[in-house]
Amino acid sequence: MLEIDPVLSMKEKLFTKLYANRIAIVILAILVLGTPIFVKGIDFVKGVEPYHNQRLADLIDGINIPDLDPLSFGSRAFFYPIGTPFILHYLEKFFPPNLVLNLLPFILGILFVILCFFILKKYKVEERLILISSTVLIFSPPFVYTFTVFNSFTIPVFLNILAISLLLTDKKILNILAVTLFLLMPFFGYIHAVFSLLFLIFYDLRRHTSFIKIVVLFIFLLLVLVYLKQFSQFSLVYLIYEKDLLLRTVSEFGGNFGISIFSVFLIFFGLRHLWKSKYLYSQIYFSLLTLFFIFLINQKTSIYLTLIMSPVIALGLIELYNSKWESEIIKNLTLILLISGLIFSGLGFVAKIPQLQPSQEMIESLQFIRDNSNSNDVVFSHQANGILINSIALRKNVLDENFLYAPHLKERLNDANILFHSRDFEVTKSFLQKYDIVYIYITPDMKDGLVWNEPEEGLLFVLKFSGNNFRRVYSQNGIEIWRVNF
Repeated sequence: MLEIDPVLSMKEKLFTKLYANRIAIVILAILVLGTPIFVKGIDFVKGVEPYHNQRLADLIDGINIPDLDPLSFGSRAFFYPIGTPFILHYLEKFFPPNLVLNLLPFILGILFVILCFFILKKYKVEERLILISSTVLIFSPPFVYTFTVFNSFTIPVFLNILAISLLLTDKKILNILAVTLFLLMPFFGYIHAVFSLLFLIFYDLRRHTSFIKIVVLFIFLLLVLVYLKQFSQFSLVYLIYEKDLLLRTVSEFGGNFGISIFSVFLIFFGLRHLWKSKYLYSQIYFSLLTLFFIFLINQKTSIYLTLIMSPVIALGLIELYNSKWESEIIKNLTLILLISGLIFSGLGFVAKIPQLQPSQEMIESLQFIRDNSNSNDVVFSHQANGILINSIALRKNVLDENFLYAPHLKERLNDANILFHSRDFEVTKSFLQKYDIVYIYITPDMKDGLVWNEPEEGLLFVLKFSGNNFRRVYSQNGIEIWRVNF
């Protein structure tokens, strides 16, 4: 009879188990990222950012990039990162826009998880830790948002991870391709270049001399300073005008890019485990600190912070599981609570994705403006609606949420605040004439705390009691459009 080597058989069983576990994680990612598509269908585009990127892609003519964006803030310099719109422009030459905007994030998200397996394995991370950290990543709101809503981070985040995985291979041609991808990162925005450099600083740093370490660290800090200079102006203004900013950094309190409060709790236990080796993991401490600081300035960068946090959170769970408790019941209940919190934080965010603006009612109202106004007409609304006014109504706005390089930003924000809350017709008239405003666009959330709390507060009073100076031309599903008649 043919004898089976017991050692070989055990290795085969172990390999099969590991392979099955990884397949299960990939299936989990497919279910989480695919749910919003299944709920709303392939034709429904979720979120504001896909519309913004689509409009920028439409402005690109071949390799020619426009000097001006004619719609945002009335007209502003075209200082957007061109990487995402450029790729979108060429992808839509071969595929329908709705297919690209819905399926591309889904596909890249699945590949992202697979590449994370490969990277962690290359760094000899324990298999159990890989599986737990992958699960934590999949259920994190930043991961869900990045790979269900087509946004300016969807493509570059994937390309960054792809570049890292290619650099970790032993093939020179793939290493060259990785370097090429790293060099392309500035075209997608400074933060992606900062993350690339952050990885390169710590990539096998022990091979290099102390002098080279200092030079590389200096270059990194220089890039961070450049990034902060680019974003400091609009970030400080954002901090002033977004009073609920701290709440928006936590996903359970409504932040689209926020970190789960359960993750924040567990990361302390993960760091406590790492600190047993003192400064051996200083690279992780420095990375977390740097990315957290950048996250406070720009919340969209939370996907990079989450990527580094996930293995540390997984370590935190393992640390809690292995720790000695006086009561095993309390220990198990705590672990169940934390794991359930992580999972339901992600699932709750998945459920929220189909509810993101614009709603069908909002799309129809903006299409009404597009079909019943002149191409040069200016529409005034809250800044949260500005991008959709540009992208769906195809009309100029007074302000939107893209604060970077916006003309006279502080002045516009102050003027908008006065215009929203003044009940003086002459004051209202002066600001409307200053910005050549023809239409005023009001949504239900603006009347429900976003701008006003009372039915006849500020501008609402002026619109209602100023005779023929304003005419309501649209009123459906709580959305109102007023035309300025003077």
